[in-house]
Amino acid sequence: MKMFKKILIIIPIVCGIIFFVVMKKNKKPPVRLENKERIQTVRVIPLEKMTVVPRVITYGYVEADRTWQAISEVSGKIVWVNKNLKKGYFLKKGEILFKIDTTTYGLAESRGVADLMSVDARLKELEQSRKNTGRLLAIEKKSLASAGQELKRKRELFENEYISSSDLEKEERS
Repeated sequence: MKMFKKILIIIPIVCGIIFFVVMKKNKKPPVRLENKERIQTVRVIPLEKMTVVPRVITYGYVEADRTWQAISEVSGKIVWVNKNLKKGYFLKKGEILFKIDTTTYGLAESRGVADLMSVDARLKELEQSRKNTGRLLAIEKKSLASAGQELKRKRELFENEYISSSDLEKEERS
């Protein structure tokens, strides 16, 4: 029985090996195709470079896809207008559309710079005034402390009867 099981296992393996050997011997090599250039007949027309104005003839209503409205940031007289700034003309990105006379807003800019310098000078003046007031306050505090010590000394002298009451009152008033 054991021998029968071994034979059952070995027979399919041997059959498989024989099958692969027979297949390998009967194998045909791949078919090789020759490279052939494809030749096509074409017609050639010489071209000349020319400018073309795009035109469309149609019926109905035409509406622009995008419209642009502008408000100037500065005031002044317009001294130049782009010749293509008309209905139906194309403009390139970054193209100058108008030139404005610089004298009007140049004066306004100069005025603004002068005002800024004036405010800056006033700020420096106020800062110096603040520093001076701080120094005066320190001096006055020292003076007050000195006057307080002098008053204290005069009171001690009055208590010991070295000065008169009028001298003490005079010191208290000052």
